Amino acid sequence: MQSVRSMVAAFRGALPRVAGRAFAGHGASLTGMQVSRSMLTSLRAAPVMAAGGMRAGAGLSFALRPPASLMLRSTAALGGVGSMQVRGMRHRMKRGRLGRPAKHRKDMLRNMVTDLIKHERIRTTVPKAKVLKRLADKMVTLGKKATLNARRECVSILRTKESLYKVFDVLGPRYEGRHGGYTRVLRCIKNRAGDNAPMAWIEYIDRPGELRTPKPGVLRLPYSIRLAGAEEKGDSYLAEYYQEMQEAEVAARAKSLRLLEPRKMPTGPRPRAPHPEAQM
Repeated sequence: MQSVRSMVAAFRGALPRVAGRAFAGHGASLTGMQVSRSMLTSLRAAPVMAAGGMRAGAGLSFALRPPASLMLRSTAALGGVGSMQVRGMRHRMKRGRLGRPAKHRKDMLRNMVTDLIKHERIRTTVPKAKVLKRLADKMVTLGKKATLNARRECVSILRTKESLYKVFDVLGPRYEGRHGGYTRVLRCIKNRAGDNAPMAWIEYIDRPGELRTPKPGVLRLPYSIRLAGAEEKGDSYLAEYYQEMQEAEVAARAKSLRLLEPRKMPTGPRPRAPHPEAQM
């Protein structure tokens, strides 16, 4: 009898607020030895395990059951008939899984971005092209940085040395004056034969021999948006502050680029210092 009371308490706590009040108003008096199948289905989680694995028709029943409409509303609020799980809304869920496990998806994208950098234009399905676009733009960003950490990150993604060298020698200098938007996705007119999947071309822009000329890139200096907002408000102090921050950022970037330039080694024989005794 004690196990049945624990089952009633668990079921009453799982109901919504209104349903719990209505059920509590009826009381929890227990008579008879029959438990309905729908009630045990709703209680099939922890309470049933606590009751020793009782099954439908094991010999217990409630004297007074809640109305059928109340049962439907309560089970619908719990995520379905006979379910004790509460399913929330899918907020902030990552997209682009492509119906594949993580390892398979990562290997596939590595192969595709390696081929895209080599040929600069490939054909694939629309969902794959949208996911590949983010990774392809990231490779160009690393190529523009040209730091040791950026090279190591590219080595961990790209498959061939040919694509690795092309990122830093070709793609990086090509998009020096463009901030983002290095690739474009063009949908194909016809779908793929067989499964009727929508197809698309993904390609790098500004490449030699392309048919569609892109818009010229806009060179955006750091703090330019904040500086424009301060000038629009008429705040001279804030505009002067952002102007100083912009000049400092540009000078720091220019210094970092000079440090990354390859140093020229001296050619010819190295001049020797005169011997101290010869000067005397």
